[in-house]
Amino acid sequence: MANGKQSEVRRLRMAERAEKQRLLYFPGVSDDVLWHRKRNDGYTTLPRVMPIVMEGIDGLEKNHAAGHVYFCLWCRAPDHPLLVIDNPMTFAAEAGYRGDRAGDTWRRRMRVLRDAGFILAKQGPSGEFHYVLLLNPTQVMVRLHALGRVQDAVHAKLVDRSMEVGSYGEIETATTAIVPPPPAPPVAATVPPAPLMPMPPRGPMPMPPSAPVAAGGAPSPANRPAAPPPPAAAARKAPPPPPRAMSPGPGPSAPVRKVKGQGAKTKV
Repeated sequence: MANGKQSEVRRLRMAERAEKQRLLYFPGVSDDVLWHRKRNDGYTTLPRVMPIVMEGIDGLEKNHAAGHVYFCLWCRAPDHPLLVIDNPMTFAAEAGYRGDRAGDTWRRRMRVLRDAGFILAKQGPSGEFHYVLLLNPTQVMVRLHALGRVQDAVHAKLVDRSMEVGSYGEIETATTAIVPPPPAPPVAATVPPAPLMPMPPRGPMPMPPSAPVAAGGAPSPANRPAAPPPPAAAARKAPPPPPRAMSPGPGPSAPVRKVKGQGAKTKV
């Protein structure tokens, strides 16, 4: 990638080589019929990437190609980015619009350029585009590409041509301004440790109180611990009721002996 000084040297070499090639391939052509910016008047300074910029502008709005209108603005600029448009119909005619609606067609294209950011406009005696300021087209193209309004193929041609003419630094500057560097990773929040609770001072473990001992080494009966109560006896089950006696049924009848002379019968 060449800087400004290297690009100037390269342009001089290219001009010298082109002059030698002209004398070789077109020896009979006089200098009077050629246009040269150092000998002829009526020229302006244009970015070398202008054809690619015009292609990108034509693709912004369907059926509203404004690339040629933009080129006419640069040709009308007095080698300065500010234009004063006193007669919009003149600009419309140079852009190729004719008829009663030529002015309206031209203004619609100018709105496309203004909304895309290629120009700034202020209202004046001739209308809403009386004062027009031309902005850097390379920076605008980079911004529109970041927004997805300029195709990748057009942007790639713009980058390649900028490298050839030594203006790639403008693309780098515009890209850095539009796409900031990624933010630093967030630092994890540190949670302060919980304060330590003061520990009580350590001392001898307390012993359970012992029962007083009577003379002879055995605890006194008054201070002897009560024995635990015996476990509750299991509830006794009531004996089942005796089986109910069944009344005897009629058994075999005893023999009956008849006593003579008596009407009663007597059982033996």
